Amino acid sequence: MKVKNRNCAFIIFHLVVLVALLSNLRADDYGYLYIEVDPVDSQIQIDENLKRAQKQQPRPIPSRQLLDEVPTVGDPVPLVLPASEGNDQISIRTTADFAVGNRIRILQQARAGSPRRYSDHTVIRIGKVNLIPTLFIRPSLAFNFQVGRRGEVSDPGTARVFKIQPPSKGRVIAVPVVPPANLVGTAKAASTRLVKDVRSGENELYVTSIQGFDTGDIITVKQEIGTNIFIEKPLPEIESVTELGNKIVLKEPMRNNYLLRDGKVTIYHSLKIEWRVDFPKESHILIQEIDHTGFSLGLLKDAQPGDLELFVSSTFELGPGDVISVEEGVKREDPLPEIESVSYEINKITLKYPLKNTYAKGKTKLFRIKISEVAEVQEPQLVQSSRGEKQTRLILKDSLRRSFSNAAQVYRLSKISISKSFYLPEQRIALIQAGEVTKFPPLSLKRCRGSITILSDPANAVIKIEPQFTDTSTELEKLATLPVLLIRDAQEGSNHLILKTIRIFEIGDKIWVQSRGSDGLVEVRSDHKITGIESVQDRLLPPVLVTTSANKDSTQLLVSSNATLFSGDQVILQRQDEDGQISEQTDHEIVQTEIVEDGLQVTISPAVSNQIQAKSASIQVKPGFMQALIVSPALLETFLVGNSEVQLKPYLTPTTIRDIPAGEYQLKIDTGKYMVEETPVTIEVDVEAQVKEFEILQHVTGDLLTSLRQKGIQWSDNLKVETVTPSDHWSVEDLDNGRDYSLHRLGDDKIRVSPITVLVGQTTFVNRNLRVDQIAPTIHKFEINDRLSKTKSPRIKLTFSVTDTSGVYQMAISNTGEFEEWQPYKPTLEWQVESAPGTKEIHAKFKDRAGNESPVEVRKVDLNSPLSMVYIPATKIPFMMGNENGASDEEPEHLVTLSSYYIDQYEVTNTEYKDFVDATDRPPPSHWDGLQYPKGMAKFPVANVSWEDANAYAKWVGKRLPTEAEWERAALGESSGMKTRPKWAWGNRWNGLITNLVSIETGKGLAPVDRFPNGRTQNDIYNMCGNAWEWVSDWYDPNYYAKSGISSNPEGPSESTGLKVVRGGVAVGEDGSMTAITNREKASAEIGYPGISFRCVRSIE
Repeated sequence: MKVKNRNCAFIIFHLVVLVALLSNLRADDYGYLYIEVDPVDSQIQIDENLKRAQKQQPRPIPSRQLLDEVPTVGDPVPLVLPASEGNDQISIRTTADFAVGNRIRILQQARAGSPRRYSDHTVIRIGKVNLIPTLFIRPSLAFNFQVGRRGEVSDPGTARVFKIQPPSKGRVIAVPVVPPANLVGTAKAASTRLVKDVRSGENELYVTSIQGFDTGDIITVKQEIGTNIFIEKPLPEIESVTELGNKIVLKEPMRNNYLLRDGKVTIYHSLKIEWRVDFPKESHILIQEIDHTGFSLGLLKDAQPGDLELFVSSTFELGPGDVISVEEGVKREDPLPEIESVSYEINKITLKYPLKNTYAKGKTKLFRIKISEVAEVQEPQLVQSSRGEKQTRLILKDSLRRSFSNAAQVYRLSKISISKSFYLPEQRIALIQAGEVTKFPPLSLKRCRGSITILSDPANAVIKIEPQFTDTSTELEKLATLPVLLIRDAQEGSNHLILKTIRIFEIGDKIWVQSRGSDGLVEVRSDHKITGIESVQDRLLPPVLVTTSANKDSTQLLVSSNATLFSGDQVILQRQDEDGQISEQTDHEIVQTEIVEDGLQVTISPAVSNQIQAKSASIQVKPGFMQALIVSPALLETFLVGNSEVQLKPYLTPTTIRDIPAGEYQLKIDTGKYMVEETPVTIEVDVEAQVKEFEILQHVTGDLLTSLRQKGIQWSDNLKVETVTPSDHWSVEDLDNGRDYSLHRLGDDKIRVSPITVLVGQTTFVNRNLRVDQIAPTIHKFEINDRLSKTKSPRIKLTFSVTDTSGVYQMAISNTGEFEEWQPYKPTLEWQVESAPGTKEIHAKFKDRAGNESPVEVRKVDLNSPLSMVYIPATKIPFMMGNENGASDEEPEHLVTLSSYYIDQYEVTNTEYKDFVDATDRPPPSHWDGLQYPKGMAKFPVANVSWEDANAYAKWVGKRLPTEAEWERAALGESSGMKTRPKWAWGNRWNGLITNLVSIETGKGLAPVDRFPNGRTQNDIYNMCGNAWEWVSDWYDPNYYAKSGISSNPEGPSESTGLKVVRGGVAVGEDGSMTAITNREKASAEIGYPGISFRCVRSIE
C-alpha cells in the first residue's frame, strides 16, 4: 500500500513539473513544413505526442508564399483608398493591366509600430465604384491596408498591388518545435548478441563480443519474440567484463528469463540527456555533433546542377543525416548538403536536395561538417546523476551505428502522417527547426484496389459504374468506354472489323457490333468475341468525286458526306480531262475530315499543285495493310460505314469486377424498363459533432437519419458504425437490410454518403431488385438566363432540373416546336434563338431510359437590341454595294452577303470616350484640356482619335469597328436589297437642313450626335450621311471592289496598305454635287483627325 502511494506522489510531482515546464514554452516556437502531396486534399497530420509536448496545434499559415520571393508580373499600382480587413474589393490608380482571373498580392511595407503585411487574392471582376477603378477579389482581405500622404508607389505608407505568378500547389504548415537537448556523457555505438540462455537470478551474460562495453556501463538487454519487444528493467549495470569467454558480469541478477529459442537477444547502450519530458516513447530523435576530425573525401565522377547522387572515394565514415561541405577551389555549395542515404558497396551517397553548381572530379573535396544519426526511442526513463541532478535516459529501439561525444545535441524529429481514404498511407520523419522551412520532396500516395460483385433481379442487366475519383487503369476505362466507328463496311459472313482505333481492345474481349438509326438509337446489335488482332490487306475502294472547285495551294476539298475517308488515310488525287481520262495523279495524306453543310470537308497535305474544277477530280484511297479485329462468330448482318460502331460489351449481372481502384462509385443497373440508379448524396451537418458520434459513441444521430430520408436514403435503427480514416471517413452497415454505406467528410459542414463503396483489398457485394419505370420525366425547372425575361443577345443559357425513376436520358430543344433530333440530357445548355429582336419561344421535352417522354414545355424571352444599338438582319438575298456612277474607287457595283449584327445608333461621344480614358490611362484627344473634353461638347462625336484609339475603345466596350460592308449595309437602311438605292441616308433628294458638312482636316461643322433626326436612316441610325467622318476596320485599296467579286462577310484587304477607309461624311464633289452614301475616303491609321470619329458594331454569334 505504501508503494502504491509513493508511486502516485511521484506521478503527481512530475505532472506539476511538466505543466511548469510547458508554461515556459513560447507559443511562437514554430518551424515550417512545405509539402506537395497528390492527391492534394490528402490529410497531413503531425504526431500527437509532439502536439501535446508543445500544447500547440499544427496550423496552416496565411500565405503559401513563405518560402520564396513571389515572381511579380508588370509594375505595381498604388492603392487610392484604405482597405479594411474583410473587404472584397480594392480601389487602385488604374485597372488597365489587370484581367479577371489574375493572381494579385497587396503589400504594405513595414513602418514604425506595424509589421510588413501582405495578402494574396484572385481577381473575380473589374469595374468602378464611385468612378474609381476597382478590383473585386476573392478571398476577402486578411489585413487592413493604408494609403500614405503622397499616395504613390514610391510612398512607403501606401499599399501596392502586384500581379503575381500563381502560387505552387504545395502547403505550408506551421509545426510546433521541441528545443534540442544536450547529450550527457558519451553515446556508445557498441552492440553484441547473447549466445547462452540467461535465467532469472543469474548475473552473467555470455555474448559474441565485449568490445565497447566497460565496467559501470548501463546496458539495454532486448529480446524480440515475434513482433513483440521485451526490455530488462531496471536497466542492468556492468560489474566487470572478462575477455575469456566474452563474459559480462552484472551488479544485480537478471529478473527475467532470456531463452534463445524464444528469439534473439541483443545487448547495447542507451544514452542520457539533460532532464526533459518531451522525448516520449516511440518518438524519433536525431543525434548530431560538429565534426572536428577534418575528415574529407574526393569526388570520383563529375557532378552537375540537379544531381542528387555523388560517387566518392570512400563511404565508410559517412551516414544518413551527415552534413557535408562540397568545395572546388573558392566555389562552395550553399546551403550545406545533407546526406539522405549511403550505398556503401558502390561508394555512393544520395543527398536530400539536388546540387546547384557543377563540380569536377579530381578537383572537388567533400568535408564532413556534422555527424548525425537517426534513432527511435523505445522508452524514456527519469534518472538522477551521482550528484542528484535530474536526467532523462533514452532507451533506444536499436543500437547506435556510431558513437557521439558529450558535445552532441539530440533533436526531437517530427513524424508526419499523410493519408487519404482508399490510398496507402505514408509516414515521414523530418527535422523541423524553429523559424526555418523544411521542404519535402513531392509525394504521391498509391491508390489501393478492391473488387465488386453485382447481382440483380431480373438478371442480365447492363451495369454502368461511374468513378468519383479519376483513374487511368485499363479496367476502369473498360467500364465506361465509348463506341469506336467502323471505317470500312463489314459484310454479312465476314469476321474482320476495321475500326478507327483498336487501342482499347484486347483478345478475349466481348463486344457489340451495332448500327444506329437517324434518331441516334441502336437499331441492330450482335454479340461477338475478339479472337485475334492482325494486319489485313485493305480492299480497293471506289474513287470519291471532288464536288467543288479548289484553287492552287488549297488544302481543303469538298466531297460527298457519305464518303469513307478518314484522318490518316494515304490517298491519290486524280484529275480527269474532258474525255474523262486521268491526266494527273498526286499523292497526299488526309490530315482532318469534318462534316459541313454541303458534304465532307477533307484537309490534305501537301496542298494541291494546280487549280481543280468542280467534278473534274477524285480521291482514291491507296490500298494498304490495316489493323483489324478478328471476331467470332461471323457477322449475321451487313454493317455500313457512317452509322455502325463497335463497343466493348458492358458488364452484365451477375458478375464480379476485380482489381478496380478502391473508392466511392455511383451505380446504374439497367434492363429495358427495369432500372436502379444509386448516386452519392451530400448532407449539411455539423461534422465535428458527427465525428464524436461516429468514433466515440459509434452512433448515428436522428437528425442525420432525417436528412438522409429527405435525400431518398432509408436507414433502419439497427446500424453498425466503423471508422475507416479518423475524422474523415466512416462506414455504416444497415444490419436490417444488409446494405453498406460510405460516409466521407467534405470540410466542416458537409458529409457525402455513398451507397456503393469499394474498400481496400475487399469485395463489395451489391444485390438489387430493379424497379419498372412507366412514368415520364418530371420537369422541376426550365429557365432562360436564370429567369430573366429579357436579353440583348440571341445566345442564351437554358437551365433544367428534371428527374426520373430510371434516369433522364435525352432531351429535344426547338425554337419552333418542331423537333428534329434527341440529344444527351444536360442540366445546362447554350442555345441560340433567331437573331431578330422580338419575343422568342423555346420548346423542350425529355425522355428517360425506359423510353417515356415528358410533355412539351414552352418558355419565352424578349430579345432586345443592346442600348442605343440597331439590329441589322442577315441578308436573305445579297445587297448591292458600290456605285457605278461614283468615283473610281466606288466601282464596280458588286453583291455582298452579311450575317446579322448590331450597330451603334449614334457616333461615340466625348462623354463615352472619357470613361475609356479614365479607366485605361490612354492619352486623351489632343484638343481636350488634359482629361476633360471642351465645355459644352459632351454629346459631340469624339474627334482627334486615331484608328488605333478607336479600335482599342471598341474592344474595351466589348464591340468592334464595323467592316466597310457592314457600314454601307446599315447606311442603306431597308433599301439595301434593291438595285435602285437611296443616294443619301434619308432618300434621293438633297436637303442641307437635315445634315451638315464636316472637314476632315479642321473638324469645322461638328454637331451633337442627335442633332439631325430627319437625316437618320429608315431604321433610326443617325449621321450616316453627314456630321463626323467615321473609321471602319478595312484597309484602303482603291481597286478592292474589282478584286472582291461576290463575297460573304468581306473584311477588306488582308495586308496593310497604311491607310484605313473612312465613311459617312458628306463632301462637295468635283462637279459641285454632294457625295453620295457610297463615297469612300482614306486616312492614316496612326493619326487622329479633327473631323473623324467612329461608331461600333457587335457581332451576333
